[in-house]
Amino acid sequence: MNLINLQRLLNLVGRVLEITSTICYVIYLVLYVNDLLPYLPKLRALKVEDALSRVLMPIIFASIAFAIAIWAADILKDYSRKVEIDLEKRVIGTLEASGGKITVQEVAEIFKVRGDQMMNFIQRLLGEGKLRGYILDPSTGALSKRVGTSPETSLRHEVELRARLAELEALRSEGKISERAYQQLKKELEEKLRAESGTNE
Repeated sequence: MNLINLQRLLNLVGRVLEITSTICYVIYLVLYVNDLLPYLPKLRALKVEDALSRVLMPIIFASIAFAIAIWAADILKDYSRKVEIDLEKRVIGTLEASGGKITVQEVAEIFKVRGDQMMNFIQRLLGEGKLRGYILDPSTGALSKRVGTSPETSLRHEVELRARLAELEALRSEGKISERAYQQLKKELEEKLRAESGTNE
C-alpha cells in the first residue's frame, strides 16, 4: 500500500471509529435509561450505596469503553496526519533536489503511487501555498520553479500563514482537532512564518 492510500485509510478508519463509537454510546445510554425506569421503585428500597452501584457501574464501564475508542480514533487520525506531513516533506524535498524541473508522473514513480493521486496531492500542496515558487502545467504535468519571488508574493504568503494559524486556533477551540495534532501543526506554521518574516526584512 502506498503512502497516500495509507494516509487516507488511517484517517477514514479513525473517523469511522469516532463516529461509530459516539453513536453506539448515545444509543446505549438511551436504552439503558429506558430499561432502568421500571426498576426505579425497587432501587428505592435499597441502600443509597447499593442503588448507586447498580445504576452507575454499567454507565462507568460504557464510558470507559467510549473513551478508549475515542482515544484510539485520535491516535489513528494523528498518525494519518503524521504520514501526510512526512509525505509532504519528502515530495517537497524531491522537487528541490530535481533542480526545479520534474514531472508529476516522475514524482509518482519515485513514491510508487498513481499519477492521478500524485497530481491531486501536488495540486493540494500548491493550493495551500506549500510549493511557493513552483508552477504546474496541468496539460503536461510538468513542474518548474520560478526564478525568484516578488516582495508582494512573499508578503501575501505571510498573510496566508497567519490566516492558517488563526484557523488552527479556531479548530482547537471547537474541539475539531486533537491537542497533539494542534501542537505539531502550530509548530510547523510558526517555523514557516519565522522564515517568511526573515525573508521580508
